[in-house]
Amino acid sequence: TSVRAYDGSNKSLPQITDELGADVIVEGALVRVGDQLRVSVQLIDGTRDHHLWTGTYDRVLNDILSIERELSAEIAGQIRAALLPIEQARIRSYETVGDPPSGN
Repeated sequence: TSVRAYDGSNKSLPQITDELGADVIVEGALVRVGDQLRVSVQLIDGTRDHHLWTGTYDRVLNDILSIERELSAEIAGQIRAALLPIEQARIRSYETVGDPPSGN
């Protein structure tokens, strides 16, 4: 949601992440054909405009809430694995202290 305002913008990813005060961007796309669902997700280092991780998930659309829970957990795990150890430590500190500062 944070980047929706940038949809169709001519700004570069490094400019956008700088304005948002973010280091990485999660980008995703969803395609549905009949009862087939494909979710594609990318983790991008916004400062260098470099892909850190990409995942594609194919599911049969039968229970959207279960699919959402399953994919959210799976994608979150993959993103954590793609982050540098110092970034992982920063995330863990947010989990123990509270919400991260806005914009990060």
